[in-house]
Amino acid sequence: NGPTMFRRAVRFAVDLKVDVILFSGTFEGAGNYDGRGPIDAAVDEAVAAGIIWVNAAGNGGGMVYNGPADVGPDGFARFRGTPLPTALRFTNRFDENAVTVTLTWNDYRDAEDAGTDKDLDLIVEDAAGRVVGESKLTQVPAGRPAGEGESKNPRERLVLTDLPAVAAGQEYRIRVKAKANNFGPRDRIRVLLSAAKTSPYADPETGKQVFPVEFLDASKGGEVYPPADHPGVLTVGDSSRFSAAGPTADGRVKPDVVLEPSVARFSNGEESVGSSNAAAYFAGVVVALRAKEPGLTAGHVREWVRRLDQLAASTPPVAPPLPSAFPPGLPPPSSPDYSVFTAGPRGVFLSPNQQRALRYAENSFEDNRRQKGLPPYIVMSTPGATYLVQPGGRLTPGDGPPTALAPAPLVKARAQAPADPVDIPVVDRKPPHSVWITPAPKALADLVRGP
Repeated sequence: NGPTMFRRAVRFAVDLKVDVILFSGTFEGAGNYDGRGPIDAAVDEAVAAGIIWVNAAGNGGGMVYNGPADVGPDGFARFRGTPLPTALRFTNRFDENAVTVTLTWNDYRDAEDAGTDKDLDLIVEDAAGRVVGESKLTQVPAGRPAGEGESKNPRERLVLTDLPAVAAGQEYRIRVKAKANNFGPRDRIRVLLSAAKTSPYADPETGKQVFPVEFLDASKGGEVYPPADHPGVLTVGDSSRFSAAGPTADGRVKPDVVLEPSVARFSNGEESVGSSNAAAYFAGVVVALRAKEPGLTAGHVREWVRRLDQLAASTPPVAPPLPSAFPPGLPPPSSPDYSVFTAGPRGVFLSPNQQRALRYAENSFEDNRRQKGLPPYIVMSTPGATYLVQPGGRLTPGDGPPTALAPAPLVKARAQAPADPVDIPVVDRKPPHSVWITPAPKALADLVRGP
């Protein structure tokens, strides 16, 4: 029931020396999309105590906008790739529906209620420009308490009750306005849309199945919220369109595990589906494994799943490859199929989740192009290696473990003309995430299946 009780529950679990925690939920704020923030700081304690944490990816798939905080001269945020430069569109087809819009930006600290000096307002208008709701809290920095109408968190939340249905072309508009011009190229915002009524129904005019609420300008990926974005947890999703997908802001592939079916059917005829179910099912697997082998860690499980993922995606099926092995007899496909790609002297094989992360990374190039001061490449990190994804789909793997982006002082990046490479200095060599320690393949097989 909120971050404070969440933190107390984690400490209680640590004191009890539990083996596995299942958390089938996420927080709509309290994080910077990169595994940091007050919620993830609490999870740090459980992971450090050796607890295997299984978390649902969340059911915000297709309902999140994730992009740079590009504030124009008029104070309104600009949204790339949308028909309306200063607005995000969503439709509501179900009359008297309750829709919640949550705006967050990446200025959280590890401490709860740490304060922020960056202030945004959230406004929802109808197609005619009339305001139907707004959230205009005043964000206050550290050093003084928040009063009436103020908040120390970088978040605005608006609940639209009894929202009227609208016809096609009359969609609602979400707008974001900054109160100060202190947003830079590394600032990002996220808008999450959720509704009380979500089940599809037959459109009376067309007879086709439609959803009551659709976020027309949602982003592709970047939908995972805390603590599902934590590097030490096993994040589980399912194959439905509502299951949230990463990658995280620092390039990590999420979810770690995707289950094809997640439906739970009960004897009274009811059923449920979603990433919460998938996480619960997988937590049962983890509990059984740890009961057999008390030394099992999240790293063991992650490596086991990664190799199963590689096996399922290989064509034709092959034995579990080494992290950088190229499946024999499989020619490199033409772009943009990332199932394999050629990088240096060896081909590198990517799992389906990593392919999805790469496609999202290419969509992110426009962010870096428009924001001055950002490098023209995206960092994608996987358990096997860290890659610099460059314009045109070119990928450069680092040499060695994912603790360094590249050993050379310069990285070749493809410019507008493919034949005209430019030298981009790599300044920040800090690891993009915590290194995943996994056993050797034979040790892993002995651990899971027995020697």
